[in-house]
Amino acid sequence: MIRRFLPLLIAFMLLSIVESPTLLADEIAPAFGPDDDDDGDGWNNSEDAYPDAASVQAAIDDLRARGASEYEENETLAWTLAALLWSDVDGDGWADQFAPALTDHCPNFPGPSYRVRQGCGDIDTDGLPDELDPDADGDGISNDMELAASTATRQYSIYDANSVPVDRDFDGIPDASVDMDDDNDGWDDGTEIERGSDPNDADSNPFNIYFGITTGTFYVAGEGFTDTPGDGAELSLSWILSALSTELIIPLGLIPIYLMLWGYRQRNYRRYDSLILDSSSLEELHLLEQEINDLVRDRKIRTFQGLVLRNSIEIHEAELRACDPYRTADEEE
Repeated sequence: MIRRFLPLLIAFMLLSIVESPTLLADEIAPAFGPDDDDDGDGWNNSEDAYPDAASVQAAIDDLRARGASEYEENETLAWTLAALLWSDVDGDGWADQFAPALTDHCPNFPGPSYRVRQGCGDIDTDGLPDELDPDADGDGISNDMELAASTATRQYSIYDANSVPVDRDFDGIPDASVDMDDDNDGWDDGTEIERGSDPNDADSNPFNIYFGITTGTFYVAGEGFTDTPGDGAELSLSWILSALSTELIIPLGLIPIYLMLWGYRQRNYRRYDSLILDSSSLEELHLLEQEINDLVRDRKIRTFQGLVLRNSIEIHEAELRACDPYRTADEEE
């Protein structure tokens, strides 16, 4: 039974192929859509922002030109992306629909960013979106530093490259109230101002402002001497002059008072030492001893000076007793 109808079935199949010669080709060739929708995404080419592989590849080439080198030329991938993408509301070249290579992370705001987030605001066009860029305007001063340098009367904008605080040493730290070393010579501004050197001149520092030569050094334990400011102990003419006029001004002012007091006590000591040696009786020595106790109590001589004088009294008493024991005994009675 089957053998009877088999020739008729084969003839019918061959006739279908002859009448539709493009059927086999259509089954073999990839079809991305009808004539007016090349990528088959349901949008006419005239309304599709990415109608075919060429338009997608052009967008990818633009990314590569900006620096996004990870994207490669791949026509199959381009056709796949074209079928997923069709609109770009903000017109920045990034698609509103999701696709790994061309998705716009800020679809309602045009922007050229392509690092971390795509199609977002990027004032300095470095590829990093402004909200994630530590220096949004690309003026060399970070956002935090610009805000720190701003005052009530002078505000610096992190989105304006023409609004930038002064940075004379180009270290990225604004001079005003932020950079502690405006000329980047290793000496902080406060020290330079205090010592008399120019905080804005790298060739001027506290070591070379006198006589046109270097008048100081730093000593670092285990390393030796160096001219570079750091953790070492400073030995310099400017430090001495600064200390004399600031930290040591009170001690220096007290020196004359110390000298006067020292001289007064020395005179009292020498006077009573002489009186002890010249005394000729135990009664005189006893009176001198009482006066010396009063001098120590009133701080007119030092305590150790009083002890020395009392020792002298004891020695002289022994000498007087040895010379005339009967007279000294009567005086004691």
